[in-house]
Amino acid sequence: MRYIGLLPHHILTKKSLTLSCWEINTTGTTIRQLRSYTQARSLLNRVSLANRPLESPSVFKMDPMAPPDGNRALPPMKHFYRKVLPQSCISFSSEDGKKFFKAAILEGNMECYFKLAAQFRTQDEPAFCGLSTMVMVLNALDIDPGRIWKGVWRWYHENMLDCCVPLEVVQQQGINFDQFVCGARCNSLDVEPTRMEEGVMSVEEFRELIRNYTKRDDAFVVLSYSRRTLDQSGEGHFSPVGGYHPGKDLVLILDTARFKYPPHWVPLDLIYKAMKEIDQDTGKPRGLMVMSRKKESHPLLLFRLSSNMSVTARVLFNPAVPEFMMKLKTQTDRTLEETLSVDALADRAARDMIQVLAEISGHVTIMTTQLDITCPQDVAEKHECFIQHLIKALQETVIFEKVTNICKSLPEDKMEVMENLFEPAWPSCNGKCQPFNKLKCEHFITFFILTWPYRTGVSGETTLAALYDQMVEDELQRISVDVLSMEVKSLKDQLHVLMEFYQNNPKGPEPCCKKIKL
Repeated sequence: MRYIGLLPHHILTKKSLTLSCWEINTTGTTIRQLRSYTQARSLLNRVSLANRPLESPSVFKMDPMAPPDGNRALPPMKHFYRKVLPQSCISFSSEDGKKFFKAAILEGNMECYFKLAAQFRTQDEPAFCGLSTMVMVLNALDIDPGRIWKGVWRWYHENMLDCCVPLEVVQQQGINFDQFVCGARCNSLDVEPTRMEEGVMSVEEFRELIRNYTKRDDAFVVLSYSRRTLDQSGEGHFSPVGGYHPGKDLVLILDTARFKYPPHWVPLDLIYKAMKEIDQDTGKPRGLMVMSRKKESHPLLLFRLSSNMSVTARVLFNPAVPEFMMKLKTQTDRTLEETLSVDALADRAARDMIQVLAEISGHVTIMTTQLDITCPQDVAEKHECFIQHLIKALQETVIFEKVTNICKSLPEDKMEVMENLFEPAWPSCNGKCQPFNKLKCEHFITFFILTWPYRTGVSGETTLAALYDQMVEDELQRISVDVLSMEVKSLKDQLHVLMEFYQNNPKGPEPCCKKIKL
């Protein structure tokens, strides 16, 4: 007989309780830990409350049709306590590692180390190397996420980095190079990515880059590389660079999988070779990213793309998404013969967008809100004020006026299609969360028009896309509300990544069969 054991852990918010959930059998032997609330809830939903034994309130009986314990063979679970570093790597805490550290400090190539070391963390999941690396960089650069982590504290954590790839997908598959860049850009990071394709960057140029950035603490280098090239177990990995020893030509890797390998020094030419290895999931080489704080920017406060707009996860892919994006691109890439006033251009932009959106078939959500855990009334007062300014500024745009008028004239069935495309993620707050409950479909459509990357693939032509892009820029300058301009720019970056992805992959992500290798 199988059971689910629920062990209360701690309260995250007024409305959410985190439980440590384990599946056990009648002998008390642990079968597996249920790592997500969704997984535990799906199991518990299969058991009626009436069947849960009162004498043991923390253990719930389930699966009464399961065969007796003696008839079920449970596969042995292979487990490890860390791994031994290969000879190509030198442990940071070894005697040689300490000597290299002291020498690198004297050379001035450990300036990047101290801020990163203050935020050094162990990744929460085997596949979270990319997210944990990003969290280290975000917190090391003192970037305010604008969202509450726990209690009253705003602080970056892996579970907040889902703007490009759903966390459930990352937990199973990890993230690739492009997804890492996308996630970084929508969290107030300026990213200069370099794929190590043939002829792009020589080992000498890479050495000079490492030498320069290890002398700074306002920007950090993140490497995407193959562990196998280093004779380590596993495959692709992300790590920040923590320092450089010019005499020995060694790079310090701050490995976030500390349960597996400690921080270690690696020969520069070897890590360079590891970045040139092909990622089997994308067919492209890996590479590096120089990451710094965006000037006058902030993470998305209110809006975000839905999981259907992810650049990964076949299970979330809907062919209606690239079809709609390519249709809108084709429509806006047309040249315009006539001259339109600003008012007429705004009306045409609204009609073009609404026409294409209304033709989307199937159940698809393209945009939602950031606040998907708790009621927005729990937002920090400062950021709630920012969101109010954002909504007010959105309503003052000419485009919002045009969108509102067009939506009033739409047939009921078309309007229902539109409303299904844009869904606020928070639950109903019974009118207490003003002005959040005032968000309507018109707000989402207006914001989507403002953030669409019109100029993608267009150059030197007077197209509708170029005119719309200029119109949006002029409108943002006229409104002159920084929080709206920054929100638009952040989401435009994400949509630009999506557009490029679907232009190269019109059929969506490839079916995933990747397993995380330990």
